[in-house]
Amino acid sequence: MVIGLGGINLAGNTAYLAKETVPSAKKLSSEYYSSALRMTYGISWLAEIISHLSLDSKDVVNIDPNLSLQAENIEDFLSNLGLYGGKFEKNVSEFLELIQNDEGEKFEKGISRLGEFLGFESERPIGDGVPDGIWILSDLIWAFEAKSEENKEHSISISACRQALGHKDWIKHKKELKKEQDVNVTILSHKDKIHTEAVPHGQDLFHLEVDKVRDLSLKITQVLRKIRSMISKENGSTLQTKEYICQIIEQENLTYRDIVELLKDIRVSEMEKGN
Repeated sequence: MVIGLGGINLAGNTAYLAKETVPSAKKLSSEYYSSALRMTYGISWLAEIISHLSLDSKDVVNIDPNLSLQAENIEDFLSNLGLYGGKFEKNVSEFLELIQNDEGEKFEKGISRLGEFLGFESERPIGDGVPDGIWILSDLIWAFEAKSEENKEHSISISACRQALGHKDWIKHKKELKKEQDVNVTILSHKDKIHTEAVPHGQDLFHLEVDKVRDLSLKITQVLRKIRSMISKENGSTLQTKEYICQIIEQENLTYRDIVELLKDIRVSEMEKGN
C-alpha cells in the first residue's frame, strides 16, 4: 500500500497526539514525520514541526527550514506573476532596467525587487534616514545602504558608515526585535576604498560592489525562467515543486546561504584605505 504525503502527515499528527497514552506513539509519530520530509524536501511548516520532536539518529532528516521557506517564497512569487503569458517577462524587464540604473530611487527599487526574486520578504521603507532596502527570511534580516550614484573615485565616508549603522537600530525599533537578534547591513556602491577616518565606523558593516549585484540579478532571472518553465510543464505546482526549486538554487549557488556569503563580500573596515 502506498501512502501519500497527506496520509503520512495525518498519521504523524495522530500518533503525536496519542503519545501521552500510547507508549510507542511518540516514536511512531517521528517516523511518519520523517517519511513525509523525505518525500517533500522539507516543506517549511513540516520541517518546523519535526524540529521539536525527539528523533532516533536513524530517523533524522537534514532539513533546512530557511531553505524550504525560500523555495516556497519563490514558488509563490512565480505563481503570482502567472505561469503563462507575458506578465513575468514584463516584470523581469522592468526589474533589470531598475537595477542597471545608478539613479538612487530606481536602483533602490531594483534592490527591493531583487529580494523578491531571490525568495526573501522584501521591503523599501519611505522616509529620511531609513534603509534603502530590507530583506527578511525568517530570523535573517538584512538592510542596505545604496550609494550607486556616488563617484567611484571617492572613498566611503564617515557619514555613509554612520547612516548605515543607524539602520540596525531603526529596524530593531520598527520590527520590535529582541535585543539579541542581529541585523546585518551592507553598503552597495561602486567604490573600493574607505576613508581612513571612517575605518572605526565600518567594522560592523559589509560592502558589495554594484556590478556584483547586477551579476546576481541577471543570474536569478535566468534561474527563475528555468523554474517557471518546469512548473508550467507540470501544469502548476506539485508536491515535488519545492524540492525542484531547492535543488536548482543549490546547484546555482543561489540559496540564502550563498546570498549571505555574497552580501558579506568584505567588511567595510577591511577595504583599501583612501582619502
